[in-house]
Amino acid sequence: MAGSNDTSMANAITLTVPADASSVRVLRVVTTGVASTLELSFDSVDDLRIAVTEAADRLLGIRPGGSRLSLVLQPSADRLTLTVSVDAEGASWPDDIDGSLHRRIIAGLTDEAEERLVEGMPAIVMYKRTLTNPAG
Repeated sequence: MAGSNDTSMANAITLTVPADASSVRVLRVVTTGVASTLELSFDSVDDLRIAVTEAADRLLGIRPGGSRLSLVLQPSADRLTLTVSVDAEGASWPDDIDGSLHRRIIAGLTDEAEERLVEGMPAIVMYKRTLTNPAG
């Protein structure tokens, strides 16, 4: 999101868990905890919890051999940026339609989202504006 107030990485919260479905609940709890401290509605906090689950499921589906799943939360005054990634260096996003349902769900729950490589690893980056910046 160009032009918005980027959060310093010094404020980022990073969590890394084993890349398996049972670890996703930890990402959900941390997302809920961080998002609830920001100026977000209860529904927005719940939306982010679900979006993180969908992103993790998508990443685990395309890289089942990954060993680590990471979540980086970057809060700022006007938005929360969430990056979910799986360690699969040298990987590329598959040309498939299997992920289209995940993408639609994530798009409906966040203000903006994109699939891209972050430090060479598949990642889904999501943005949610706070109540102080509802229009972006």
